[in-house]
Amino acid sequence: MKTTTKKNAAVRNAPTGADAPPPPAQARMLCGEGGAVVDSEMVPGRRVLVKDDLRLQRDLILLNDRGYDLENGALLYGNARGLPYKMERVSKTKNQDLLWTLPSGRGKKE
Repeated sequence: MKTTTKKNAAVRNAPTGADAPPPPAQARMLCGEGGAVVDSEMVPGRRVLVKDDLRLQRDLILLNDRGYDLENGALLYGNARGLPYKMERVSKTKNQDLLWTLPSGRGKKE
């Protein structure tokens, strides 16, 4: 399996130095005919074509993962419109045991 990454051109003029956020990165899984073929864990004998697109930013992950039935092309999981899941980093928590999951110096207890 091979992945490709591409830095976002919009960050070329971003500030540099220790305080500058890391540039966003994108990755697309490439394998075979545009995805990876795996055995279904839910239906014995079914083969699934998996396609993943991932975009990482400082406080955000966009993930568009899709699975298709290899025989008929039916979408098994993922967004039929191609819209990614949007997962934003939290900046505070009510649970003291979860403070370690917050960005250093930005975590606040509610």
